[in-house]
Amino acid sequence: MSVFTLSHPTKIIDGNIILPGSKSITNRLLIMQAISNNKSPIRNISTADDSKLMQQFVGVKNGIVDIENAGTCMRFLTAYYSLFADDVLLEGNMRMHERPIKPLVDALTRLGADIEYVEKNGFPPLRIKGKKLFGGEINIDASISSQFISAILLIAPLLETKLIIHASGEPTSVAYNKLTVEMMRKNGINIECENNKYIVYPSSYHFSTTFCEPDWSAASYFYSIVSLAPKAILNIIGLTKNDIQPDKHVDEIMSKIGVSSQFLADGLYLKSSEKKSKCQLLNMSDCPDLVPTLAVTCAGKNIETTFTQIGHLQYKETNRLVAVSNELNKCGFNVSHDQSSIKITPVNTDFASHPVIKTYGDHRMAMAFAPLALIFDKVDIENPEVVEKSFPDFWNQLKHIGFSIEQ
Repeated sequence: MSVFTLSHPTKIIDGNIILPGSKSITNRLLIMQAISNNKSPIRNISTADDSKLMQQFVGVKNGIVDIENAGTCMRFLTAYYSLFADDVLLEGNMRMHERPIKPLVDALTRLGADIEYVEKNGFPPLRIKGKKLFGGEINIDASISSQFISAILLIAPLLETKLIIHASGEPTSVAYNKLTVEMMRKNGINIECENNKYIVYPSSYHFSTTFCEPDWSAASYFYSIVSLAPKAILNIIGLTKNDIQPDKHVDEIMSKIGVSSQFLADGLYLKSSEKKSKCQLLNMSDCPDLVPTLAVTCAGKNIETTFTQIGHLQYKETNRLVAVSNELNKCGFNVSHDQSSIKITPVNTDFASHPVIKTYGDHRMAMAFAPLALIFDKVDIENPEVVEKSFPDFWNQLKHIGFSIEQ
């Protein structure tokens, strides 16, 4: 097992950060591009493993497609192959085969799709044979993943008739469906959206933009660094106030816990501040990927915080409710969780000087816990290569701002 030992000799942060292109935008554009046969290159395309897998498999017609633990690929390709595959076996790693997909398969089947569970009912792997799909009116349980709805929305313009989708259950990450809708509209699709109801009319994609914004999810780790450092100035190249990603919400949240920000001509200027909330109650249903980062930051600053509406985190690359709580408690913080929330309680204790962080095969665990090297002497991150899933250059970017990384 590989391990990185992180430290920061001065604890003072100063420099420039270059982020990868947004994985969320890249993967949506790749599906839209394949559907439309648009050959315009995607600019600032994500270098994440998940996006490389999407590029590799989006045009496949036959055979075995192994998307490892890329949840977006599993959901988006399930819908895409329902129209375009000849005969595909869509599979992933062991964890992917534990992540439910039944609401998406049920919805596609009602539209006429030919999808078969190969092993366990309700879970990958899937055998998919493409065929014409019809529109109509369907309900989708959106309490597990917003990507079930986004997956169908992306292919909906090619259905034979108008499609009406009702999101049932307690929809999660609705902002990501709004991202899908906005991108579709920008690229020529007639789509209506109101109160968890989506209406898509048969039409064709006509691209007006194939640019990927820098990834705001990746930016969150550097907000955490600025918040935890005793003194910090960072410029994150390329971010703008007009970016449309849901995780841009990190800017508002972090303004309350020690980060001031200003958009400049070349990006976003971050500076540490004295501002520190005494207590926070955060509904994270629209930006759940920020939870590990914010939990680490609030624990590190000893801020009482409760993160709510996050029950679906149990279905991520690992059960993040358990993983985040376990690793923060290991560091000496006081963290508890139930089926839909995480609570951080302030503590007065001597923390471990050199915690060892288990990453559970989850890229966000590795990156979220790395900033703790600013408040501990050293931090060990197990299996640091997991960052390849979304931010392959993460460790190099830390080195650029003074972190020491020993293997």
